[in-house]
Amino acid sequence: MRLLTAAEQRELDRLAAAEAELPTRVLMESAGAAVARAVAELSPRKVVVFCGPGNNGGDGSVARGCSATPCRRCTPGTRARRNS
Repeated sequence: MRLLTAAEQRELDRLAAAEAELPTRVLMESAGAAVARAVAELSPRKVVVFCGPGNNGGDGSVARGCSATPCRRCTPGTRARRNS
């Protein structure tokens, strides 16, 4: 697997939106679902998803939403707490 630089990914997103007429929302949902599938294949005991305010935060939020495991949400500036 080849990882893309941020600039390469931005260009691919731009091309997908402009030439293939794919809405940004579709790209984000596709990326998030792909991350969720890849994580599920690893069968981890626990997964922690940190989402920032940028576009990758949207992908992370979608990936988290694809999981069947309950979660605890944190607001910006707070510390995550463990589920009891």
